[in-house]
Amino acid sequence: MNDKLKNELDSFQNIWEGGYTQSYALDRGQYKLAEFVKKLNFNRCLEIGCGRGHWSEMLAKRGELVVIDAKSKEDNDFKVNCEYFKVRDFSLNEIQNFSIDCVFSYDVFCHISKSGQEQYIKNLYDKMTDGAVGYIMIADARKFNKNNHAPPFKTEQDILNAEADADGQVAAGRWYWIGLKTFVNLLKKYGFIIVVEDIDIDPSAPIVMFRKPEQNSLKEVVKQNRDCCRGIQWITKERWNNSGDKYGLPFFCFDRINEPLTDEVSYSDIIVYLLKQYNCKEYLEIGISVLKNLFQVAHNTDVKIMGFDINEINSDVEIPRPWGFVKGNVMVENDWRPLKELNLKHDLIFSDALHNNEGLQAEFDYYIKDHLADKWIIIWDDAWQAPTNYIKKYLIPVLRKKYGEIFIQEHNPQEWVRGQRHPILIVSNFKIKSLDI
Repeated sequence: MNDKLKNELDSFQNIWEGGYTQSYALDRGQYKLAEFVKKLNFNRCLEIGCGRGHWSEMLAKRGELVVIDAKSKEDNDFKVNCEYFKVRDFSLNEIQNFSIDCVFSYDVFCHISKSGQEQYIKNLYDKMTDGAVGYIMIADARKFNKNNHAPPFKTEQDILNAEADADGQVAAGRWYWIGLKTFVNLLKKYGFIIVVEDIDIDPSAPIVMFRKPEQNSLKEVVKQNRDCCRGIQWITKERWNNSGDKYGLPFFCFDRINEPLTDEVSYSDIIVYLLKQYNCKEYLEIGISVLKNLFQVAHNTDVKIMGFDINEINSDVEIPRPWGFVKGNVMVENDWRPLKELNLKHDLIFSDALHNNEGLQAEFDYYIKDHLADKWIIIWDDAWQAPTNYIKKYLIPVLRKKYGEIFIQEHNPQEWVRGQRHPILIVSNFKIKSLDI
């Protein structure tokens, strides 16, 4: 961050003592904005520039909220129950990537220079989930003039001069008249889609509604997975016969394993989608079988992959990039030791080995519960009623005690055989988007 932007952030420290308090100006449409905010739907919202928390209080009632501000929580006398970060630059490093599905900022960007606004817009992209929306109020001299009985900008040249000064001298609390056109072009420059240039609630200032495109939609993942699997012969009958447990592949499945799946969503599609959507770094698959699932993960994500299985690796399938493997039995604690020694923390674990109570408990005790990242997802395959009941009764309470609030989704996607379905259980310590399958 250059000295000018540092000075800009520092300039907020000695103004708005006790925190900026939003007043309801009749000519600003803020009563109408309050009604709008109270109807927003989101999982996790980022508010940029919370002040004392006028809008934060409303947002916190709609979902999980995280706020940032140039002043500390104490200096702002901030009382709303949510995550709070005092920023030291415009990087948004405090916010986890792909964790925000709504952005809100009012009466804030008007006090940030064009360079600062551009840094925020640039860094917002990776923080937002695909399809996430944002609402940001900015300063536009033309709209401000229209709603002012004594317009401060007398001529068009005055407006152009104000816009040219949008990166001008730092002064505490000043307005930077970036203009609607320039701000919209910044959003487009960094890949955002403009939904509405101005939702037209505040008569004096535009509130721009924008959206991050859905680049990793489930529909797109389905196509990517089907394309990479086309023509693959997953295992020879000789190798299958020579395996002690047939690679977990029953006879009736072996005859159909090479048939292409339909375009219905499969559990492999869900795994790849979640890995991409939440920018996962470390993936563990317990029970890799013939590699049909792991192959798709390797092809269509850049996540680091680790596999654990009782069988030797199925060499009939070539994984297209480096990955790690530990051969072992989930029931034998010592077999987990080579994996434990790597000290990995996984964002997503897919469990598809033993589905009885003993197997679920063993893999959980010997490895899973102590090797999860700060934010994690566990997917249990073959989540029929009995194993699901066991997981909910015995494993989830342990996770809840250790990691806090736990979120659960149950789905019945296509399995590894064409057109066949079976249940999966998705458990996470953060709220993931509902899956439309």
